[in-house]
Amino acid sequence: MKALKLSYIGMILYLILFLALTSPGYADTITTFSPGYRAKSVLDESKNGYQAMTATITLPEAHDVKGVNGTGAVYNYLGLETRDGKSMEIGLHKDYFDLANGKWSIFSYANYPGAFENYGSQERWHNFRIMPWNTQGPDLTFNDGETVTMTLKVISQDEVVFEVSGFEPVILKMPNANPEGEEMVFRRVTSIMTDDINGFSKNNIWREVSLQRPGEDFKLWVPSEGEILKSNNIDIGDREDSAVFVSTHQYFPETIDIIGLKPKAQIDKLVVKFTLEESAYCINDSLVEMDANPYSEFGRTFVPVRYLAEALGVSDIGWDEQSGTVTLSKGERRVEMVVANNIMITPEGHVEMDVDPQVREGRVYLPARYVAEAFGFYASWEEDTRTVIIQ
Repeated sequence: MKALKLSYIGMILYLILFLALTSPGYADTITTFSPGYRAKSVLDESKNGYQAMTATITLPEAHDVKGVNGTGAVYNYLGLETRDGKSMEIGLHKDYFDLANGKWSIFSYANYPGAFENYGSQERWHNFRIMPWNTQGPDLTFNDGETVTMTLKVISQDEVVFEVSGFEPVILKMPNANPEGEEMVFRRVTSIMTDDINGFSKNNIWREVSLQRPGEDFKLWVPSEGEILKSNNIDIGDREDSAVFVSTHQYFPETIDIIGLKPKAQIDKLVVKFTLEESAYCINDSLVEMDANPYSEFGRTFVPVRYLAEALGVSDIGWDEQSGTVTLSKGERRVEMVVANNIMITPEGHVEMDVDPQVREGRVYLPARYVAEAFGFYASWEEDTRTVIIQ
């Protein structure tokens, strides 16, 4: 009898496992991890671009999201880009706090400072969700499974507005954005999963993606071959059968598919800490001695170029003393900065910084946050220990 009970339990466990592995939705092509491609419109011969965009998305239910935790999150983005490379991306976001409430919130990122100054922030990102530490601006939150239509539009020179029906408009600063749409392109239409290598967000389907040229009506966007670009968004959580969906009814019923792209190899998470006036920095659990100390000026942490570059895995550091130019190369990515000049040159374009690289006692110091972000890292500040944390 005992053996029979064990056999019966084993059959049940096997059935549960079989159903889990064969049920649709976990590893089919509807599952979106990080997209292998992004969409970016191209200009016509007259250099006419777009003034506005609108799109609809039905947000995944709670059971369609896995891997959101203290540092992991999922994003669904749309964006605009000016002729000089400044980009604004905004969309639906879920992190640990949204997960607990069964919500999605509006999250925005800009590759330049000052975008969110109307809401008391000089950071390059802002979450429009009212929390104890974030009370600026509207509380833009949505329920799991809710259908949301969002619009991003240039309303005047250097200003764009983000709108969702029923909510207060969000006014954002964007230098060189112009209501004539001159050389302005539409970018992204992506869904990104971060941090958790086993994480996924399912059924992220953008519908009715429409663009508007100045003086014209919105038109459904049908991406051409030249408008689908290989993305740098693939991370260690990607699976080979993932895809991002862009649906414009009968005009574009297909998926932008990334089957066949290989995910990056799993790597240990990198955490680097530079503490003001300390002669050693911490990389994961190891200390590395330095012969020069980080310091703070104008509210930014400056780190000797050699140690900052090495900590971020930059393989090649170039220095032209005559022009004061620092060149940092990591693989095919190249970033250039000039001493006493607040413009950083990246593959995406020129980035205006609020501080300049400096020289002290014959050593070149770079602003840690800007360099970290240029190479895909996130930098935060720990006031109690006077430490910049890069991860």
